[in-house]
Amino acid sequence: MHFEGFEHWRYVEQTADCEWIFVIFFKVNGPNDVQYMFSFRDKKRTTFGYKELRGTAMWDRNVRNLASNIIANKRLRRALLSDDPRLAALWKRTRS
Repeated sequence: MHFEGFEHWRYVEQTADCEWIFVIFFKVNGPNDVQYMFSFRDKKRTTFGYKELRGTAMWDRNVRNLASNIIANKRLRRALLSDDPRLAALWKRTRS
């Protein structure tokens, strides 16, 4: 996954006591060509992860379900972690 070029993002709402923050990053490459990436980080900004979403992004309920699964399932969360510094830099742009 190349982390450059993502220009827009949308937060995925979670409960206030959740230690994880979730966002959908997306970039428009053309009228019918949009790339989506579901990403998460801990509140301390020490752990980052992502999952590329193919085709149409899974908005609202499906995205919240994915976030809930990442919170509850350590194995899934570990599988999606990335230590690529470009992902952390992308998160800085959200100012969250």
